Amino acid sequence: ITSESVTGPTESQTSETTVTSETTPTEPAYLLGDINENGEVNVEDAQLTLNAYVKGIAGKENGLTEQQRKAADINGDGAVSVDDAQFILIYYVKNTLSNSPTDWEAIIL
Repeated sequence: ITSESVTGPTESQTSETTVTSETTPTEPAYLLGDINENGEVNVEDAQLTLNAYVKGIAGKENGLTEQQRKAADINGDGAVSVDDAQFILIYYVKNTLSNSPTDWEAIIL
């Protein structure tokens, strides 16, 4: 009969695992169509979008922050245009004045 002694790992046999995780910064959330960032889509947002468009075609800075620009680009074409202002007005009228709720996809198509 032989007897074996069981002991834990020696210091040289111990391994340590370190797990690190990187966090990727997320873009700030914005409400599509809410240019003035008041939490709702209304006529003021359409007016701000139209103003930004006119300034842009006049060769001036449009006055929008990057987040506002993204919120104003309703059709996702990378530009703030008169079309975007119209989409905002249609969205506002359908969801507020005419009481026939709709979403952006239905308006853009």
